[in-house]
Amino acid sequence: MLKIIKISYQYFISFFLFLLNIIYLFPQIILLKKKIKKKNSIFMLYESGFGSFNTKIFIFNYITSGKKIVINLFQKHRYHNKYIKDYYKNIKIYNLYPIFDLRGDNQLVNFFKINNFFKKILFQYTSIIIGKNNYIYGDYLEKISDEIIKKKTNKFMKKNTNCFTKGILSIREPYPELFDRKHHFKLKPNNKIRNLVENKLKNIRLNNTICFNLRSKEGNDNYTELRNGCSLDKLFKTFNYLLKKNYQVVLTGDFDFNKIKIKHKNLFFSDKFNLDKNLFDLYFQSLSKYHISQAGGGNIVNMINQNKTLLIDFWPIGYFLPNSMIYYKKIFFGEKKISLKTIIKDDIKNNFKKKKRLSKYIIYYKNRVIKNKNLKFYSDKDYLRFLKKYIKNFKSKKFSSKIKGIPQLSYVENKFNFSIMS
Repeated sequence: MLKIIKISYQYFISFFLFLLNIIYLFPQIILLKKKIKKKNSIFMLYESGFGSFNTKIFIFNYITSGKKIVINLFQKHRYHNKYIKDYYKNIKIYNLYPIFDLRGDNQLVNFFKINNFFKKILFQYTSIIIGKNNYIYGDYLEKISDEIIKKKTNKFMKKNTNCFTKGILSIREPYPELFDRKHHFKLKPNNKIRNLVENKLKNIRLNNTICFNLRSKEGNDNYTELRNGCSLDKLFKTFNYLLKKNYQVVLTGDFDFNKIKIKHKNLFFSDKFNLDKNLFDLYFQSLSKYHISQAGGGNIVNMINQNKTLLIDFWPIGYFLPNSMIYYKKIFFGEKKISLKTIIKDDIKNNFKKKKRLSKYIIYYKNRVIKNKNLKFYSDKDYLRFLKKYIKNFKSKKFSSKIKGIPQLSYVENKFNFSIMS
């Protein structure tokens, strides 16, 4: 009974906030209507984080033609970046700002989390005011993209009998298969963004910048912790090495700048120059020559721009970026270190026997789920060694495979030019 009362209360609050936003968003929608005059393909995007946001726009660009517009319900807590609209040349992005920043941890303002019905009704209301266009809503786009990707993936898998459609080596996020010359684009800042940044930073050498994209999010769920990277101090040795070699070291993503103990003119981060973090981070993530990244949605920029990337502390096994060297976290059960080769071979064996169907994020070892307590970071010397190897191999057209004896892995690595480093 208590549960019914709680759900009823939340839905009542949801409906109340929905009505508030009907009124609150009306002037914004009217202004938007004046900017959208001709018939367009319009994607109504109402729920996603930064990575998912750009992934969906990437797919929207693939499946549509003509003039393309994205209308996004802007939410700060979803790590939306207001400057992203200045990075898409062929797509116009407009934001609608709701009356509350709809945080998922606040039960009084989380109706977009509770019920997709209200989200869609709110955007249908928006589309009625704006007028006749070809509208695609978030859930429908996902359905279309799933069908396209499934078709592409099946075609890819059938090319080699050693591949399979389940498990950690299947293409979990096979968006690289959607790249072609007709639809390809890169995320680059327009002149307005360049001027905002470059007027503050006078001596940028983009061909000599190494952009670190760090991840350290708070969360009670195991998945959030699994993807977090090492503590900042473990990278100080790497930073100092690069600074001595006259590289410009750029720190973006999640980190506490108060913990930075290094003072150097070529160490860049947003607070040092009193620049908006969203403005600063996206500029360097899109334009730097070298990219070193931990797990997180910001990697979508590297994927779209096809950057050669060093991925450290990465997780889960099976996720990858094209053109990358990947160091997954170390795996331990008790005092015993488990090799990546063992995990991958075990997964292939179980999937061929159809013993289990893996979820999107869960990885097993001998039918035991690998949890955050089973993962360990590397030493500061290891991170420096990874960096040196990445720089040394940067000009190579292909990253060489390090795990031998698994033809399924070799095939996927060769297809997308990445290497899992053992």
